[in-house]
Amino acid sequence: MPDPTLNQKASELLAKKIVTRLVKDGLLPEMYASEAQLLLSQGAPNPEDWQLLAEKAIEFETKGDHNEQQKSN
Repeated sequence: MPDPTLNQKASELLAKKIVTRLVKDGLLPEMYASEAQLLLSQGAPNPEDWQLLAEKAIEFETKGDHNEQQKSN
């Protein structure tokens, strides 16, 4: 019987890699990374979850906060 903790660890690692890439490519603000990672590691997020994250990212970028975040890094 497969160990469920191994599957959970694999899901968490994959979620982290995906979210890291989304943040690196500027598709997701870093402030929403943990939320996205949690959604991904728990299983396939609903389309509504992705839509909410996309709306937050667009709002964040529209306000110019993305540029401020880049300056502080």
